[in-house]
Amino acid sequence: MMKKPFLFLLVFTCLLTSCNAVLTRMYGLRTRYEAVSDETRADYARDYGVPLDEWYELDGTFAEYLIQHYLAGRDSAEQNLYRDAVNNHVQPLQALYFDRSGRLVSYHVNCYAGGFPNLKWNHDDAFSSFPPASVSPLDTLVSLQDLLPHVKTPAGETPTCQSSPVDYTVVVMWPVFMGRQSKRLIKTVKKNLETAPDMLRAELLLVNNDAFQLGMDSIISYYKAPNDSIR
Repeated sequence: MMKKPFLFLLVFTCLLTSCNAVLTRMYGLRTRYEAVSDETRADYARDYGVPLDEWYELDGTFAEYLIQHYLAGRDSAEQNLYRDAVNNHVQPLQALYFDRSGRLVSYHVNCYAGGFPNLKWNHDDAFSSFPPASVSPLDTLVSLQDLLPHVKTPAGETPTCQSSPVDYTVVVMWPVFMGRQSKRLIKTVKKNLETAPDMLRAELLLVNNDAFQLGMDSIISYYKAPNDSIR
């Protein structure tokens, strides 16, 4: 019997796409979900506090990378671990802290945040120190070196941060459609960076993932096995 693979969106996100206008307004989300265009990017950059020269986007090839790793472990004892890790890495809001070696050392994902009407990122004062204590489970599925080839500027260029290694690289995944929740996560991470000791070098990558989220359904359909239900 074919086992059901990972779910790509948690219940919270599903509610947002089920015409629940009241919940959408209370969480400060946008009612229309669409990819960022060349015409709208400047407005969104200003509204979300993301400088245009620091604007990055997550390429759909990242989903392919995750799915291939999941399929490779489909028949192994590690299948559940792969499924849970992949489910985390496709969530709309994430903060990932990588050390100098590219290892994920602190991880924060929307489905572990909880809170209403705002997601609560600072559980047990996790963000009061740098790097913050990890709230979401850590995994080895995605290193910084695995992630960077899938992060591009609007012109299609990859980040140059690895040309001069820093002590920590902080990646924030955020979509426009999450509205106030995206803005709050970006502000939380920026404030946390201010607590980093002076002797540490840290770099922040703000990665918009609206197009990635919109494109997942077609990628899932391409890779799913016969008689397999991904949703």
